[in-house]
Amino acid sequence: MKGQAKKLSAELKVGIFALIVLALLAFMTFKIGDIELFKGGGYTVYAYFNNIIGLDQKTKVRVAGVDAGIITGITLENGRAKVAIRMHEGVKLYSDAAAYIKITGFLGDKFLEIKPGFQPPLLKHGDTLVNVMEVTDIDGLIRNLSALSKDISALSSSIDEMVGSEESKQAFKESVANVREITRKVGSAIDYNDKRLRKVLDEINELIKTNKDPFNATMSNLNELSDKGPSLVTKLDKAAKELNALLEENKPGLKKSIERLDSITRKVEKGEGTVGKLIADDELYESAEKTMSGTKELIDSAKKTWPFRSFIKEPEEKKLKIDSYE
Repeated sequence: MKGQAKKLSAELKVGIFALIVLALLAFMTFKIGDIELFKGGGYTVYAYFNNIIGLDQKTKVRVAGVDAGIITGITLENGRAKVAIRMHEGVKLYSDAAAYIKITGFLGDKFLEIKPGFQPPLLKHGDTLVNVMEVTDIDGLIRNLSALSKDISALSSSIDEMVGSEESKQAFKESVANVREITRKVGSAIDYNDKRLRKVLDEINELIKTNKDPFNATMSNLNELSDKGPSLVTKLDKAAKELNALLEENKPGLKKSIERLDSITRKVEKGEGTVGKLIADDELYESAEKTMSGTKELIDSAKKTWPFRSFIKEPEEKKLKIDSYE
């Protein structure tokens, strides 16, 4: 009996050990395979992507870097990938929630990042995430970088061919020399113009100093004139009003004088009166002119005649005496 008990006890121990090992293996299997056997509840939402390369079922879903769910299914619908996302119970997603496909490193594993949003209402089981950010195609990016690298290599080869020949090197040296010469000339021109500018500024300063007092006096006179301007304008306005009143007062007399002057002018033009006859009658004018000419000749002859010379000159001598007394 004692031997059988000991044998049974050893078998029991081996069985218990085997059960423990099997439990550990099952736990590790579920853990490594992300099989949430004992986790129930939660809710499922959906998101549509044009490209989910790198994602598959059991991919983790994170919110703020913390595991918050898992991808439970991926199907193709109308040419787009429909992703079923089961969120853990207690994780709240709002209507403006957004899903992003991210990478843990430059070439690391991909996961689904969700920003929960804040705009009500809350998403329920079966709702769809509207805001999604498509994944960057690393392969396409590498292809683009490869093409860019080829273009850069071709450009480098072209530059080498262009600069590598002796003629190109000589032309490059001449270009550098020309640039240096242009730089030197520009520097000389700047220095020369700087001196001229300084000279002009000095002359302007000297001119300002020389004309400072006259300028101040002119400004003072202008200020004084501006001060007297209102009174001068008032006086001119007053004089204009007085002149206007005087013209209004003498308007009838001026009108009569103008009418008389007009009448006299008409009479003269018609040859009426002495002046009119002289002007209008050519024969009378010529006769008067001849008479005046004859009188002048007679006076000149009398001046030359001896008896009349002293008589004609006497008034001049008296005038000289009067002037001397004065």
